[in-house]
Amino acid sequence: MSGTLTILGTGPGAEGLIVPEADAALAQATDALGYIPICAALRPARV
Repeated sequence: MSGTLTILGTGPGAEGLIVPEADAALAQATDALGYIPICAALRPARV
């Protein structure tokens, strides 16, 4: 088994404050785990 686990802080903060590294990690993600409203907000835009 291989893969990568990336842990990101999800706020609070405006979407415009997401650092490029976090944005890139979200773009490559196949799954997002966490507080349901936050993950739902990430899904359409990034994951």
